[in-house]
Amino acid sequence: MSLNTSNASGINAGASNVQGATIVCFALGTLIATRSGEVAVETLVVGDLVMTLDHGLQPIQWIRFHDCPLDGVEQSRKPMLFAAGSLGEGVPEQDLIVSPNHRILVGGGRQLVIDFAEEALVAAKALTPLAGVRHMAGKRRITWVHFACDRHEVVTANGCLTESLLLAPMVLACLTAKERGDVEAIFGRKTALLDALNGPLARVCLPVQEVRRALKSHRRMSGARHIQVQGHRYLNKSWPIADRAGNAALRSHVVP
Repeated sequence: MSLNTSNASGINAGASNVQGATIVCFALGTLIATRSGEVAVETLVVGDLVMTLDHGLQPIQWIRFHDCPLDGVEQSRKPMLFAAGSLGEGVPEQDLIVSPNHRILVGGGRQLVIDFAEEALVAAKALTPLAGVRHMAGKRRITWVHFACDRHEVVTANGCLTESLLLAPMVLACLTAKERGDVEAIFGRKTALLDALNGPLARVCLPVQEVRRALKSHRRMSGARHIQVQGHRYLNKSWPIADRAGNAALRSHVVP
């Protein structure tokens, strides 16, 4: 069983504000790559096939809309704007608006490949050191849309590789009891406290503060150097260090 959920009226303003910062969301008008071409996210329905980087066309299993008032919300929880071309040449193809915790692919697909040696996912709010990436401080209201597939996927939004919704415990905690029941009917109940209903993660996810510090330092340095990522951890506290080819490579702190 698969469901659409649209219950903005059933979410109070405070909860909505928290959700806007916590749950992976796209703004209305975001164009998602699908079997039928690029389609506005708000027109998607359960069963529509979206293009994924790893598994080709995959059906949407759950989709949800909610309206978020933003008056009085601290800036760090405001929507994130990625100007066209801010992640690489032609990426995104047009301005992209996502929630602060929405993760963006880096190190692949022409996205920050000069900074990251390998593919990883990074929260949008970690990329504020980049020109053209900022919180929308003046935004007063936004309607968010998020969708989940059978697995956590890398999808394309406005020409940018980014994530679909991972139904992790933090996300489930933001849903109503009915919504949690709906997603559990589709994906099953989690078997462990930290499990996501549609996990595992599509890529390693990097810590926000480490990425910010590394980007600020990296952008101040000259030459073709990378923030190195291997496996599920950063590698080394001392950087720059030499990689196998003898080139300088930025590597940041070990993640437990």
